[in-house]
Amino acid sequence: MKQTGVPKPASGVGIAPVMKKKAAMLQIAKEKEMNKNWFKFALVLVVLSALTLEACGYSKEDLTRDVRASVEESFLKNGYTVTEFSLVKKSRNEYIGVVKAVETLYINTILKDSTTVTVSLIVTVDGDSFAWKVDK
Repeated sequence: MKQTGVPKPASGVGIAPVMKKKAAMLQIAKEKEMNKNWFKFALVLVVLSALTLEACGYSKEDLTRDVRASVEESFLKNGYTVTEFSLVKKSRNEYIGVVKAVETLYINTILKDSTTVTVSLIVTVDGDSFAWKVDK
């Protein structure tokens, strides 16, 4: 006699344990996928944070403008006029600068003497503040 319909499982083995095992394997796969997604999210967050922190500091143009203004003010107090100024990045927060300045001597509004000096600067940047000094 020929059997029709759903075959019977082997003795002692039911369909329920097999389905539970597959469900558990699917759950594990979903958890692994979620962990990968969290890892990707955390990685993107770290990269964006680093970029944001880097962006919070001075741009080279702003730093050059502000350091030059500070140097000009200081040199002017000592009788020098800054004629040239440049900054070059040395490391993450350190720049090397070159300043050319002229000291002029007037007597009764007549130019009697002028001296040109060139000095090197060391500029250290920390976030949105800076400090400079003449390199000796």
